[in-house]
Amino acid sequence: MFYISVIISAAVALISFWMFKYAFGTMNVMKYMPFMHLFYFQIMIMTLIGIEFVCVGIYNPIFDDFGVTDESIALALYSVWYSILILSATLMVSLKNSRKQGKLFWKKPLVLEGLDSEKEFFFICTMIAIFCVIYLYVNQAPIFQMLKGNTGSVLAERVAYNRNFGGSHLIKNVLGESVSVLVAYITYLYYRAYKTKFWRLIAIINFCCGIIISGASLSKSGILTFLIPYIFFMVCSGKKIQIGKYIKMGVAAMMILVIMYSVQTKGASNGWKVLLDFRNGPLGRILYVQMQCLPAYFMIFPQKYPYTWGLGISLLRYMGLPHIEAARVVAEYLEPAGVASGRIGVANTLYIGDAYANFGWLGIFISPVIVACVYAFFYKCLVNREKTPMNVAVNITILYSLTNAYTGGFCSGYLVNTRIIAILLLTACFYVYRAIRMQPCSMRINAWR
Repeated sequence: MFYISVIISAAVALISFWMFKYAFGTMNVMKYMPFMHLFYFQIMIMTLIGIEFVCVGIYNPIFDDFGVTDESIALALYSVWYSILILSATLMVSLKNSRKQGKLFWKKPLVLEGLDSEKEFFFICTMIAIFCVIYLYVNQAPIFQMLKGNTGSVLAERVAYNRNFGGSHLIKNVLGESVSVLVAYITYLYYRAYKTKFWRLIAIINFCCGIIISGASLSKSGILTFLIPYIFFMVCSGKKIQIGKYIKMGVAAMMILVIMYSVQTKGASNGWKVLLDFRNGPLGRILYVQMQCLPAYFMIFPQKYPYTWGLGISLLRYMGLPHIEAARVVAEYLEPAGVASGRIGVANTLYIGDAYANFGWLGIFISPVIVACVYAFFYKCLVNREKTPMNVAVNITILYSLTNAYTGGFCSGYLVNTRIIAILLLTACFYVYRAIRMQPCSMRINAWR
């Protein structure tokens, strides 16, 4: 049975690769973009390879204690195959008229507008990013506690920071993790376009703020997740990414992972040896940890816990309405002691797990179509609109957010994504501010030049 599943998975990979290439026009990693990250990393490595590991019994022993069955693993496998093929087919159909625009997009240079309003607006945004860093410091974010040597259990601190933050979640999540991170990307593209001292300084300040904000929880993936889009932006601004550069980036990524694992284990990870630790190191986390939880979703919902019917939408939490996170529910069944002690936060998996937890089998059937349509919409926005630093940064950041949500929550990632809402609000504020500044009565501030 294992060999048959491997053959079918390989066939699914080949078919979906062809459909992705037809939809987007290229899958050349020298032009690495979010849709390639979606296919090569999320679909191929984390999903298809991951589910095969689960099929042969490579997963955390807690799943044996929980009693994961062969039937639930088989359901997970079939759901993975279905979701990948339907997603790829929907993308191919949705983007059949956008291949020409996609090819032209790569050849276009960034459009330079040279407006004072751009500098003024992002100077204000830079002040907001600095404020967010100071706010996290005042509210004792784990990264600052580590620097001061006050951290107890890093895992507990990280979970508490994400779930029980003592300050404003609006500042932490919206202004910090969404807006300030986007501003770092936008100012980098402005620097790539203009190459002036002003944009270089603003880009460096926002880059430093973005690193601190993204790594504030001491998450192993936070900083890497923040850095990856810079590859996309280099490609969009005309910089070629050769294999040698990918190797250098890979070495740097491994160094960051080793450092973060060392921080979380207080030096007990034995440095570089953690890279060879298949079960507890980053290799296992990439290859099977995300997928190992998916069978449990089919056993918990609705037998042990009722379908949540849309209560997984994270926006409800900000509105003071009932919010039930399916990944949290699963974690409480799998590792109740870890959840109670604060070491475990959620048990994330492929987005179809959250779709099933919220809407049952209907969620499994329609979620790949919804994901593909949302992804296609923002890809069209990227290639069809004017190639300004603002438009490129906004749409690529949204596509990257949608890519990361593939192994995350369906409701919070694709139905109502608060990060995307924050990005669109910032974009609207930018164009409103620019429209006001372009009025004849506006004062021109020559000092920006």
